[in-house]
Amino acid sequence: MLKTASTRDYDSIAFKFGIPDMRIMLRRLSQMSKLVNKKCPSFTQKLPESHALNLGEKLVLEAEVANEQMTVKWLKNGNEIAPGKGCQIVTKANKRYLMIDRTTKDDDATYSCVVGKDITTCEVFVQEPPV
Repeated sequence: MLKTASTRDYDSIAFKFGIPDMRIMLRRLSQMSKLVNKKCPSFTQKLPESHALNLGEKLVLEAEVANEQMTVKWLKNGNEIAPGKGCQIVTKANKRYLMIDRTTKDDDATYSCVVGKDITTCEVFVQEPPV
């Protein structure tokens, strides 16, 4: 989304998606862009580059691995995610899912799915619903 946007449009994009601090968003996107174009033979379908949703909505991230025997790790801002209340990690054949039932502002983060040295990353933006 921001790759094709002019720097003049960043403020309106930040307002549209409820991003209070443009510097944090740009820092996160800069880190993410370093990972986007790397080849990942472990993944036949990578995570989307970014995903925006409203506060309280369900987040579902899906990646597909080349071999259904592969084990993945899910990370949030570089820290491993453990399944728990409101957070599920699901495996169905070659598909790997991370599901968060009701998003909060704490879920606004960079999520990664890791297989060995291969990684796919999605920047998730949780915004206040429009009034």
